[in-house]
Amino acid sequence: MRAGSGWWAVATIAWLRGGDACTDLIPGWQDKDGRDCNHYRNTKKWCTPTGAYDHEWDPEFRSFFADYLLPNETLTAVDVCCSCGAGLCKDEKLWLDSRGWSCDQYYQEGWCPSGIPAGESLQAYAVDNVSAAEACCQCGGGCQSSSTWVDSRGNNCSAYYRQQWCAWSGGVGPGWDSSWGAIEDYAVGGQSAWDACCECSRCKDDVILYDQDEVAAWAAQDCRVVRKLRLTNLADDPSALSHVRSIHILEVIQSQVTSLAGFANAIVGDIRILGNFLLASLEGIGGAYDTIMNFLIANMPLVTSFYGLPRFRKVFRLWRILAMPALVDIAAMGNLEEVGWMDGYEIEAMKSLHGLERLHTIRTRSFLQRSVLFTQNRLESLDAFGGLRGTIAGTVHMEFSPTVNGRMSAQGFLGFTTACSSFCFLKGVTLVAIPAPLEDSYCFPDEDRLALSFKGGISLSGAPQLDPASFGSGCTRCA
Repeated sequence: MRAGSGWWAVATIAWLRGGDACTDLIPGWQDKDGRDCNHYRNTKKWCTPTGAYDHEWDPEFRSFFADYLLPNETLTAVDVCCSCGAGLCKDEKLWLDSRGWSCDQYYQEGWCPSGIPAGESLQAYAVDNVSAAEACCQCGGGCQSSSTWVDSRGNNCSAYYRQQWCAWSGGVGPGWDSSWGAIEDYAVGGQSAWDACCECSRCKDDVILYDQDEVAAWAAQDCRVVRKLRLTNLADDPSALSHVRSIHILEVIQSQVTSLAGFANAIVGDIRILGNFLLASLEGIGGAYDTIMNFLIANMPLVTSFYGLPRFRKVFRLWRILAMPALVDIAAMGNLEEVGWMDGYEIEAMKSLHGLERLHTIRTRSFLQRSVLFTQNRLESLDAFGGLRGTIAGTVHMEFSPTVNGRMSAQGFLGFTTACSSFCFLKGVTLVAIPAPLEDSYCFPDEDRLALSFKGGISLSGAPQLDPASFGSGCTRCA
């Protein structure tokens, strides 16, 4: 049963011990391939009784349950089939621990076997004092709809879900007729479907706030967790959102915002701050998960530094800086160790990539087949790339535009070579520059120079022919 005043409901899971009957919410349900609830749980072990993916589901081959929906359908096996957890205990769907791990991942890793929580070790990764022990069915928590509650018309939680009177993504569902009034108008004993049913939540998963009236209205709902939150258009002050504790995707896009201080108590899993011409500082976000999905910073002419951004170690997909003409300092990236791929465009004031020294892995590549792309900038040093090791999935394209009579340092390219790691693999490196001399210590070993190509007037003929064993007196084999 959902607690009326709390953020997370703490529920016992008597059904794991045979306490409740199990009935599918929509009898006869099938996915687009004609597979029913029995197939998901009994013919194949595709789902668990808590709604997670079971061991026979191959995510590399089958992707997600939602990919097998019928056209115009929104309900998957875990939403419909009792044997997959529907109608019983439900994991708090938007909960993530402080590292960004979900209840599904706790189940897959076996961290909470048989619903027995692991004690204080779980609490160490709590967010806003909520750990897997409160949020995840397999760990002894989660949310369980009341089996006895009915509204003033006699409808139970299953009816609300089956008739789509409330949406699993939050808010009123498409089956609810606005002429009926509000869902809370049918409360019994002070409890409406919002309070009694896990399938119903006042708080929507995805929220777009266009102006300050909408900011205030959403703040009044006291929603502490949101999948995607976007401030845009005339929204200018997020200070009313200081109660929010977890934002999976934070978007501040083409808004009038001048400060991010309203997010001081939130931990975020995806950062997209774009086109905010009045924003002069990125300081204010409370924290980030250890691994975030994307990091996109663009089109903000007043921002000079990444100072104050929360620290994170990995970016699963894209790390991008675009059109940041005043940016000179990304030292706040000092914890970054791994990215999917990275781009930097039009960062004309920045001379080096200091802050990326701990970056050691670039896992994948863009649709242009590039793992690293820096263009339309005035970079004069790549030394920060010296820590890169292992496989780089695509090519590297670096464009220099150094100051007149400047000297370019490429020591960092050692990280792209086999000199420091037998596991390093690189498809190609392109240097593009206006004519300018390289530093004497151009540290790129002979055995890797086949991967190099040069454009724009720069060539190996202007650099010393280095001995591959020593790279010249100014080079360090492993930067």
